[in-house]
Amino acid sequence: MDRETIAALWIIGIIMTVGLFAFSIRAFSVRREAKLFYYSFVIITLVGALSHFAMASGLGSMRQGDHIVFFARSIDWVITTPLLLLNVALIALPRVPERTQLIVVLLGADILMIITGSIGTFILSDGRWGWFGASTMGFVIIFYIIAQFTREAHLRGSEVSRLYSILSKWLIALLVCYPIVLILGNEGLEIFSLFIEAVLLGILDICAKIGSAYILLSHCNALMQAEAAGSSSTGS
Repeated sequence: MDRETIAALWIIGIIMTVGLFAFSIRAFSVRREAKLFYYSFVIITLVGALSHFAMASGLGSMRQGDHIVFFARSIDWVITTPLLLLNVALIALPRVPERTQLIVVLLGADILMIITGSIGTFILSDGRWGWFGASTMGFVIIFYIIAQFTREAHLRGSEVSRLYSILSKWLIALLVCYPIVLILGNEGLEIFSLFIEAVLLGILDICAKIGSAYILLSHCNALMQAEAAGSSSTGS
């Protein structure tokens, strides 16, 4: 890797670390209903920081032909994106057993999307596009389920519905951008350099991990309303 790419990875890892400390400190003083969400973002930013530090150190990447494949990034995403989607689901859905299957399918589709896309980056032949296609199918399933949750969020009150709408659209937009960067970058058509790819994916990671946290955690009233609705649904 060139020095610019390494420097970019270190900077992104440091930004993730700042977010990690901010969420960790804040988690001690927030109300009990919001702690779960803070804890999830502590894990998300911790994994994000570690993966970028690993890549910057040369421990999270390997050379595949003429390409450098960052496997640490795939490990990061297979842990953090299910947590991000789980937060969205917990806002929209009441805490009842009947909804567990929907959440399992949502997270399963996300893991399918990440794993098949990652396999595609390791393949040098045109067969990789088949794996990228399978990854796209996972995204379609995610999009469909997120759309189905919109009605459930609406039934839980205006605050919850508004938060769900903002957060779900934010995450879907980011999920669309990730494969575009990968296809145009080092693992795909090589239209732009490894440095540009690292910067763009780093920006997307910051938006997904820290940006999503800001959107979610700044709507305390909606979190309280979602928890109250969940408690009443469970008790009924």
